[in-house]
Amino acid sequence: MKLQSKLMERVPASATMSMAETARKLESQGVKVVHFEIGEPDFTTPTNIIDAAYREMQKGQTHYTSSRGIPQLCEAIVRHEEQFGIYADPKRNVIVTPGSKFAIYAFLMSLVDPGDEVIVVSPVWPSYSDIVTIAGATPVKLKTDESLHIDSEELGKAITKKTRLVMVNSPNNPTGGVLQKSDLNLLRDVAIDRDLLVMTDEIYKMMVYDGAKHISIASLPGMAERTVVVDGFSKTYAMTGWRLGYAIGDERIIENMIKIQQNTTTCATSFSQYAAVEALNGPQDFVKKMLDEYNTRRKTTVKLMREISGIKCPEPRGAFYVFPDVSSFGKNDREVSNELLQVGVTLTAGSPFGPGGEGHVRISYATGLKNIHEGIRRIRSYFEGIQ
Repeated sequence: MKLQSKLMERVPASATMSMAETARKLESQGVKVVHFEIGEPDFTTPTNIIDAAYREMQKGQTHYTSSRGIPQLCEAIVRHEEQFGIYADPKRNVIVTPGSKFAIYAFLMSLVDPGDEVIVVSPVWPSYSDIVTIAGATPVKLKTDESLHIDSEELGKAITKKTRLVMVNSPNNPTGGVLQKSDLNLLRDVAIDRDLLVMTDEIYKMMVYDGAKHISIASLPGMAERTVVVDGFSKTYAMTGWRLGYAIGDERIIENMIKIQQNTTTCATSFSQYAAVEALNGPQDFVKKMLDEYNTRRKTTVKLMREISGIKCPEPRGAFYVFPDVSSFGKNDREVSNELLQVGVTLTAGSPFGPGGEGHVRISYATGLKNIHEGIRRIRSYFEGIQ
């Protein structure tokens, strides 16, 4: 009896979620684990957002909504994106999805065909390449450095007659790099010249530090019609469990994404959508408070990691990850991450994030300072033991 498709032979389990599952097993055995593996805010969703969902549930908003999303949320999203130079029609250019990951899935399923190639700017969240594969296309990984700088010559080499689009993520998971205006201009010029689409995942755009500025490629001249912007509420508003994302793009693309949603998830959860309206329209002091705390954690994490002899730890300018180079110890990144499990630290090996990730590990500092100090103390002890 056949129990697996050929596709499943090519699609790996999520590196980050697999590590989290392993950590849970260790905890069930009584091991005290410090979690650095999951990109999930440790903050509770703000009370005003929770209250908004509760009020709407009491009113009976517990049924299907439009597969596009409720009008109030589509309008709030458009207003929110205007501060980044993105202008859209809430009735034509927006879709609300159950998580930003599903927005990426629906976009690729509605766009690419077998034989198409998709350039994935790497290192980056592994699910990009996996979803490209699920959609039947071929991911072509374009290596960048920790600052997310794109080399024009390498980009040119990666493009073929089969190239359909370029996928980017800035601020970046796992490096914390932020695309500069020069890199965005390069992508714009190439996209227009070669008639390519661009998908930009901007889920961390509110999390930038040290004067860094998020610029959306969709805001550049000539790019609105050939860019799909993906974002969501998980990171900015600590709403991971609410499963709510969105995409903004050309009406024809959005309509096809709606078809995918109609035939899969139907719609995003109704009361989560009403909660998101409050998130965008309500007070934003929580966002600033959370960002200030992340900035403190970022500086602490970088400082402590740099104090470990043999480790190179660039200072990230966005998101909530550091991506130190641990290659000097004679072990590959998977060995390091697996062995750190034995001392009760879970982080993610860098190689699953693609070219540029080898020899690195990803540490999420979306956890409290106490955990950061204890976790890095264990990391230091581990590395000192193998020097």
